[in-house]
Amino acid sequence: MENVSGYYIRMLSNIDLFRGETVGLSIIFAWLGFIAMIYLFILGSLILRARPTSAENRFMCLLLIAEGFKVSFDWKFLYPFGPEIMPIIQYVRVVWWFFLILSLLLYVSICAFYPVRFLKFMSWDGIRKNLYWCLPLLSGLIVAWMIKENGGIVGAFGGIGHIICLDAASIPQVTLYPGTKEFAASCFDIPEYHPYSYFTTGSTPLGTLLLFSQVFFAMIALGFM
Repeated sequence: MENVSGYYIRMLSNIDLFRGETVGLSIIFAWLGFIAMIYLFILGSLILRARPTSAENRFMCLLLIAEGFKVSFDWKFLYPFGPEIMPIIQYVRVVWWFFLILSLLLYVSICAFYPVRFLKFMSWDGIRKNLYWCLPLLSGLIVAWMIKENGGIVGAFGGIGHIICLDAASIPQVTLYPGTKEFAASCFDIPEYHPYSYFTTGSTPLGTLLLFSQVFFAMIALGFM
């Protein structure tokens, strides 16, 4: 494959949703997510520095860090990585799921700072002051339980595969992470789009449920505010 800059230029200049040419779009999303993550991390650190002992500031800092890591979900398209990085991607996915579950817990715990009549106990100082470490611990335990009960990362969150398409006439070269179920891979029948590579990630019913639950939990948090 050509040099990295040439690859970026070719992918970014060949985006066509109607033909399915979306690798360039994934690159854009990856960089936007990375920039947003850095911004949210900086914002969270500034909030914590303003009042480091404040329970509310600690809570908001943790929420911004969780949201920052979540928006970087497409980071694997920052660079044309090869299949050798799949183990790292899987471990990063575990961290991503940790922050996703943590954000759900943070959403429902926001009533500790915006009191709700039937949840007044959440505003007790003993609860408010310990949320910043209790919730990450609980999230970590949930992730560990999911991995243990499902026989590993692939069983809990899904596998991953790396596909290389050298030209329009060749068969795609597929490399699967151990434990990932085989899937049908294809390459575009567009000569000027080759060569290119991409990752495809699998999911599980539990993972899909957690993904869609973000909207539900966010609406609950909005109702508390």
